[in-house]
Amino acid sequence: MVKYRSFKGVPIDMDALIARNQDAVAVTGSGARLNARGDILGQGGVVRKHRKDIEEEYNRQLEGEVKRDTNVVMPDEFISPEEAYKQALEKAQKVKEAAAAPKAATAPAPAEEVQKPSTGRRKLIEDNDGE
Repeated sequence: MVKYRSFKGVPIDMDALIARNQDAVAVTGSGARLNARGDILGQGGVVRKHRKDIEEEYNRQLEGEVKRDTNVVMPDEFISPEEAYKQALEKAQKVKEAAAAPKAATAPAPAEEVQKPSTGRRKLIEDNDGE
């Protein structure tokens, strides 16, 4: 049994607290009417479906889903882990070789020299000096 203490240090017996409030209506975010045990409640707080029945129904649905999913298509041949590891190494080696292979040497096209447009300011200064 785990011992709990409140913020002020008062010991709290959680098992007794749960047992005392198991028939109280639980507050749920979905609006489902449940008691603290998880039973579904009807009008007036009467138990409509017990938690054990809910769990059994849920487990039956899961078993049915598992049985339906057993028809999964499997590969025709089994590859052992060693074989899979060898295949992965071979594939990695091919990738490394492809990356390390010299590529065709293509010289970049020579850049064309672009002349900047003249602002004409220099000519104006030279013309003024000549006066």
